[in-house]
Amino acid sequence: MLLNLLRFAMVKLKICLFIIALLSQTVSAQMLPADNAVLNFTQIMFQFNEKPGADTYMLTIIPNKEAFMKKTKYIKQSLACLVTEYLEFDKSYRWFYEAYKKGRLLFKSETFKFSIAKTDLINTAKYRYDVVKQKQGLFQNNLLFIENLGVLINRKGQPVWYLPFNIDTAQKDPQYRNLDQTIDGTFTYVYGDQCYEKNIFGDIIWKAPDDGAVSGDGREHYHHDFGKLDDGTYIACSYKFDASMNYFYDTLISRVRYNTVIQYDNSGKVLWSWNEKDHVSKAEIFSMYPQPDKEIAGTHMNGFVYDKNTNSFLFSFRDNSSVLRVDKATGKTLYTLMGDKKSTVGIDSIHFNSQHSPSLTKTGSALIYNNNGGKDNSAGKKIRYPVLLDVTIPVKNGVARKNWEYECKMNDYPEGLVGKEGSVFELPNKNLLVCIGGANKIFEVTRTKKVVWEMNCETYSSKDNKWIPFTNYRSHFISSLYPHYFTVQNLSDTNEISLKKPVSLRISNDGTDDDQYKIEVFSSNVLTAYSAVIKLPAQTSVMKNILLTKNKRGKPMQAGVNFVVIRITPLSNPSLAKNITYTIR
Repeated sequence: MLLNLLRFAMVKLKICLFIIALLSQTVSAQMLPADNAVLNFTQIMFQFNEKPGADTYMLTIIPNKEAFMKKTKYIKQSLACLVTEYLEFDKSYRWFYEAYKKGRLLFKSETFKFSIAKTDLINTAKYRYDVVKQKQGLFQNNLLFIENLGVLINRKGQPVWYLPFNIDTAQKDPQYRNLDQTIDGTFTYVYGDQCYEKNIFGDIIWKAPDDGAVSGDGREHYHHDFGKLDDGTYIACSYKFDASMNYFYDTLISRVRYNTVIQYDNSGKVLWSWNEKDHVSKAEIFSMYPQPDKEIAGTHMNGFVYDKNTNSFLFSFRDNSSVLRVDKATGKTLYTLMGDKKSTVGIDSIHFNSQHSPSLTKTGSALIYNNNGGKDNSAGKKIRYPVLLDVTIPVKNGVARKNWEYECKMNDYPEGLVGKEGSVFELPNKNLLVCIGGANKIFEVTRTKKVVWEMNCETYSSKDNKWIPFTNYRSHFISSLYPHYFTVQNLSDTNEISLKKPVSLRISNDGTDDDQYKIEVFSSNVLTAYSAVIKLPAQTSVMKNILLTKNKRGKPMQAGVNFVVIRITPLSNPSLAKNITYTIR
């Protein structure tokens, strides 16, 4: 009997602790931007404090000085409003919001102020993004990173965000690599030999430790690629140097540069690492250096992509034109695709050289940006361009298969182009976004090989008194600065509820990506039985009526002593869950 009482007490304690944990994770309403904020972006998500019983909110934005610009109003049924037009750099604004119920004004907020800064990075007299082709309705209308500068532009070629960078008169422009947005709405990139994560304002929120835990020499020598996985961990490319006997000259000790890959948790602890030395033969490493060299630079890893469906990586190596599929659990190579060795059995049709930036399609095949370098012995073919490849790379058994290819012929380069760097990514509409390595061009091409959008990156040369091309390393894309953002409204006039009436909520996907939300109900004594998952397209809402009657044990909730927590969790990022707490009257 005593044992049963103790067990019951432990269950009650665990449940109470769980409810307390839920309450501690409640996300309170906020207002963006904060009063007198100075912003580095022109796409802004405004959020309103909830007013009980309100069914409509109106946002008003007023230019601070430009009298010729009229104020703009937005009417929303949710608690947030994403403004993607109207706002400009180097301008200041005022804003306020009003809450209504059935057309009757309930509340008007105070007036807040904000301004949008200017920087040389978005100076249209210095940089321009010349859109030379756009077939309306056929291209993906999203945002693109001009990675080298740390600027985000829309499909009109207009900057909408920049990563703050302190440039003095002696410095050149920044040269970021692999700038991309994370699922948390932050931004990761490589700068020099360091890896960073920053928030939308440019504040550093994480930096790779660079402590030599893997390399063994006090530095990790980060390079080329870095990113954050959906589970919140970080992956970085790095180097490890090792002195060993030269493969071709047994009397020579060479310093060999091996590629390593490191996975960190949020505290900077190494969770996993991979060393090329353990998995790629010495003969392969030295094969590009037949001379008696004391410095062996190795295979030159230039990109990776994580395949969560198979728990494996694709690693790209430029100098021996290879792509490896590596098992995350064991570190073992599952498949080696050698693009410059046509004698490989079964894959004679798959040829690439000096490729860059592997990526994945939604169906799991690999996209390879083939710079098409090296020698070309095919008769009569002298003009070459980069080639896009869609390839199925086996996980266990089988032979790699080419599914599709596209030669990036460009009128701007009639003599051809054998460049470097570059990227190709599949867009949500199944088209491909292509950044031409060694050139200043970004374009979108369909699977039927039609270019539907094209843009050139140019900078003004005061020396030559004309616009000249500038290249971009890669070009990632995002739907907006707020792809995943949602709000929850209590549609009742109070947070005190009766068991006789359902609780009414409005869940709004205010972001620009589709999402799914899990709804769970917890009570102050035991978990209730209610749980549901709903799908919401971007910029849509749904009303949910939840009747709270009995808990799992069949006991009715008691008015005056119980409370209920309704938790809404976005499946895209569970850490952003929001809770509403009710007391039962």
